[in-house]
Amino acid sequence: MILFLAALVMNPLDPPAAPIVPATPPEPAALIEIKKLAGGVWKGTVGNNMPVEIRYTLFSDGTGVEARGTVGDPKKPAMNIFARMGLDPATRTVYYIDLHNNDTIYFGECKVKDRNLEINFKGLSGDLNQYRNRLTFINKDEMDSALYNVKPSGEETYVHTLNLKRTPSTETFLAGV
Repeated sequence: MILFLAALVMNPLDPPAAPIVPATPPEPAALIEIKKLAGGVWKGTVGNNMPVEIRYTLFSDGTGVEARGTVGDPKKPAMNIFARMGLDPATRTVYYIDLHNNDTIYFGECKVKDRNLEINFKGLSGDLNQYRNRLTFINKDEMDSALYNVKPSGEETYVHTLNLKRTPSTETFLAGV
């Protein structure tokens, strides 16, 4: 009787069951927002009209962006920046790491709050302060960014605003390789 029931359940002529593939979780909102930065050259000014130029490139696997740029008068030694924002697949967190020249490193994480990209980060070397950057896309080719110093109490002090506009670029480089 048991063999008969097993034969009914396990018919060798039945096609094998499809393997169970776990569903791919949706992209975190912060990853969707940072991908909007990729492409072209973002230009603007900060502080006392210091020029800013940043190129954001998408990682080849689509899990983040890399930023390379300069802040300052191009006729003088400018501050070079190199940053990466990318997804940690295990935690589904979008992390941020930023190097200014060769002496200051910042680390933090990106989130979406009130429909804005918010980057909370602190200095690991050089400048050891904690900051919050709120980035708002005005349209696909323009963004406003406001930087705040964050005290241990959570109180924010305004530092500066940065408005950047994207111009086309002929570069095809993909970061993250």
